[in-house]
Amino acid sequence: MKLDIKELIAERLNFAMNGGIKAFDELLEKHIEEGKDEFAIIQPNGLMEDFQKNGKYPDLKKYYVTGIYELGCLDHSKFYHSMMFVLFTFSRKKPKKVKICSVPKKNINGNSVYALKDDLSEYYKKLEMFINESKCSEKLNLLVNEIAYNEIRKDDFNVSLYSKKYLAMIKSIKRQKIVLLKNLVDLLFSEINSYKEAKAVLPSFFSYPLNEESLPLRYAHGIFLKKGDIIVCNYSYMTKTYLIADDPKEKLIPPSLSVVLRLKTGLVTPEYLSLYMQSEIYKTLSLPVMYGHCNVNRDLLGEIPVLLPNTEIPLEENKVLSQKYIDLFNEKYRPYLVKKAEYFANVQRPNKKVVREDAVLDEYLEGLKNAHKQELLNYINENLREMNVCVSGQAYNTAIVVTGSILEAVLTDWLSEMEGKNYFKEPFRIVNENGRNQPRYLSLNDAIVKIAKIMKKWNEKEKAIAIRELRNRVHARVFLEQNKKITKRECETVQKNLNSVIRSRYCDFDMG
Repeated sequence: MKLDIKELIAERLNFAMNGGIKAFDELLEKHIEEGKDEFAIIQPNGLMEDFQKNGKYPDLKKYYVTGIYELGCLDHSKFYHSMMFVLFTFSRKKPKKVKICSVPKKNINGNSVYALKDDLSEYYKKLEMFINESKCSEKLNLLVNEIAYNEIRKDDFNVSLYSKKYLAMIKSIKRQKIVLLKNLVDLLFSEINSYKEAKAVLPSFFSYPLNEESLPLRYAHGIFLKKGDIIVCNYSYMTKTYLIADDPKEKLIPPSLSVVLRLKTGLVTPEYLSLYMQSEIYKTLSLPVMYGHCNVNRDLLGEIPVLLPNTEIPLEENKVLSQKYIDLFNEKYRPYLVKKAEYFANVQRPNKKVVREDAVLDEYLEGLKNAHKQELLNYINENLREMNVCVSGQAYNTAIVVTGSILEAVLTDWLSEMEGKNYFKEPFRIVNENGRNQPRYLSLNDAIVKIAKIMKKWNEKEKAIAIRELRNRVHARVFLEQNKKITKRECETVQKNLNSVIRSRYCDFDMG
């Protein structure tokens, strides 16, 4: 069965449909009546599940689903702008595997957002090749999957449940402490039931500090926000969350059709839960229940797994760790309240005995390290360009000095990160000279020896030593004693050694 997605979309526009308890689809009725061996149909996200519940089309059981492909939002006035559509393929012959494909998503301000109409035409072309010819482009490879038919939930055709990313995440968290969100919080739905006005914390005001004076008046609905409440709402193709971090000065209400999370247990704190709900882990785990819905579904929201911080006592009682999450939250969202922490101290865990695996801390530390890595790589690349200029100009001594400086920066930074100390500024050790304690700062040799000791097996140690020894030959005293000039070949060897040393820390590095 060869498919043309544009033709299927055009066909969809000619037939009525509706979801809910009395769900129906005239197009599906047409296909079932025709009784073909195979057919394809486009439906809004969730409509097929409605049919499973109301049993309206019993003859559909004569068919097996062979493919489930997200199409995103169809650009047509007939549909809501945020209504997500899915392409299904059915066959009377039971398949061994079901093809799956998720619509591409953009990352906007840390949120995964469905691709809009301008980005979908190319996606549809690649999707047709995957369906019709089983050809998968490099970009599409991350979005597709093939699932054994017996592993497909018969009443759930949500593509996100079968994506590679989601399945890998589920596998990775099996041994961790997990609690469903509904067991941690009360989920309060902001349905209007009063005509009194109050100031509404709308998504466009989700920033810190919250400017209560500028908030617009809206009809109140019986839920007045408290410190620690988390608002969850859908806004501009994405799910947004906002923590009420301070006691409100006035009576505040959440946006209409949003859900307010109010903690009912001390297993987590508001800051932890807010940070967790911004993490990639949460965003991946929430995909099956959050994306593709116009409004936040309170029941589905409550089913999202929450990874607990691995502490022996409830987080609320763990004052050291709970304060760490307050600090992390403030650093990320309210930097005006905190002094920027020293990087090398910050990448160390607050208490290694208490925290072993922690979704929020792990992701936070990874973000810090990635940002710091980029700064260091910028420094390295800038100096590498200078080194290449020196080699081209036959200034070999200068090239070796620059190489040694790069090596010293990389290893000093690496050891600082390992030990949580800034050895660019702090003494490496204190020595006693003539009855006085004197600071001794980290030398290149110190760094090589210490890193090799920590790593236990560091294959690049000898290459680092070779660079250090060659750099020392440039010193006037050594040069006068040995009278050896640095050659172009030695510079080329040093470059290769430096590349290997840096790659032992950053495996994706390549100076070219």
